[in-house]
Amino acid sequence: MANNPKKDIRICLLSGNYHYRKSIISKIKKQLNEFDLSVYDSQDTYEYVVSQIFAASCFSNNRLIILTDWPKFGGKHVSLIAKFKKMVADIPHDCLVILDNLPKVTDKFVERINEVGKTFLADDYIKRSNCNSWVRKELAKRSKTIESTDVNLLVESVGISERDNVEIDRLLLTITKLCHFVGNRKIIRYEDVLSVCFDSSAFIIWSLFNFLDEKDINSCLPLGRKAIINNKNVRSSVESFLHLMIWRYKLLLCLKDHMHLGWKNDRIVYDITQFRKFKRNGSFTKIKMEPDRTTYSEGSINASIYKSGRRVSPIEAYSRRDLYKIMKAVYKTLLKVRTGCSDSQIFILWYSLLMTICGDFNEQYLDKIRRPSNAGFY
Repeated sequence: MANNPKKDIRICLLSGNYHYRKSIISKIKKQLNEFDLSVYDSQDTYEYVVSQIFAASCFSNNRLIILTDWPKFGGKHVSLIAKFKKMVADIPHDCLVILDNLPKVTDKFVERINEVGKTFLADDYIKRSNCNSWVRKELAKRSKTIESTDVNLLVESVGISERDNVEIDRLLLTITKLCHFVGNRKIIRYEDVLSVCFDSSAFIIWSLFNFLDEKDINSCLPLGRKAIINNKNVRSSVESFLHLMIWRYKLLLCLKDHMHLGWKNDRIVYDITQFRKFKRNGSFTKIKMEPDRTTYSEGSINASIYKSGRRVSPIEAYSRRDLYKIMKAVYKTLLKVRTGCSDSQIFILWYSLLMTICGDFNEQYLDKIRRPSNAGFY
């Protein structure tokens, strides 16, 4: 900004991630020192906002007006922008107007703001390939260090878009949460990332699938444990995860069979989306089972075919033989859990299944699990 914003710059346009915009507004407030603050949005009319911009200050020599959305306007949005472009040059010298991340801003409007004020533009997303260095720099500002492999885990927890982008605001929120968790400790460890970033059972199980595809048993076991202990009922938790595994590995097996026929991806997606779940209608002797919603959505099928920012795509991670063995192991585990096991035995079954999927264990050991004393793999 200019050294004297109340005289030289009377309007600023902010765009980009929330943390960047917040830091700019904080700097502006610090420069102004004392000021009257007014905040307006789409609930206020254009005429009222303009009247407040040109009104005299009652309590301070400086006025700061922040628009978080375009005000109400009776005409078209193009006409509203045109009126703003004419008005900005006449803003009083005691007033500074901040346009905070307004939607539908045209390039010509940005050029006009640059003529009479200043623009602060930042990105909302960062490429996944740049996340490692970016996260480490942000942590370095907070006097923290982290291993590259743990950064990848942190980024996975935040979520990656279809275009391999990561939302900066979510990354910064996770980093802040992680720093508060470790306190004064300088080094952020793998266990810290697991404790802070993986809270939701739904998110944990999908992250667990990614690690299973990569055969990363060292990441699977702690995540698998957290998936269970997040729920009070160990048995129901494991059963729900097993049903989800059946759903997923059936899809991968089905994809393998279709690809073996030489079908193209578009035809495979269309064919599998025709698989329907059934719902029951009627009662007693009039009960009918009718097709309901699709078993596999187009999104879930594409996510199994393509990498989508992961190291390996699920369909490439397993052979047909692997999938048959995994399905057998999952069904065997589900049967044992249902026939009656203690929580300790369920944990052993669950860990054994994860190791079987990763290829570090043999599903035949599942047959031996009756009591912890004769599990056979201590």
